[in-house]
Amino acid sequence: MSRQLARLTAVYNDLSDRYGPDDPVVVQLKEEVEHGQLLASVLPHGERRKEQRPPHLWAQRLGQARARLGSRPVTYGWTEN
Repeated sequence: MSRQLARLTAVYNDLSDRYGPDDPVVVQLKEEVEHGQLLASVLPHGERRKEQRPPHLWAQRLGQARARLGSRPVTYGWTEN
């Protein structure tokens, strides 16, 4: 179990004891915990990080720029003599 999922489970248990299992926030948190447990059991370890966070914006831009350039060499405004 990941640290994030362990922390989420601990918070769920604390709020469930404090406010009861029928509180709307507790019910929503329970759904998040169950979703996290399902992902942890289904996905292999290397793919879990990809599910949690989308790629950074600059990584996306760099990938788009590389796709546009293809195999062309990059020039910086000057030419070699």
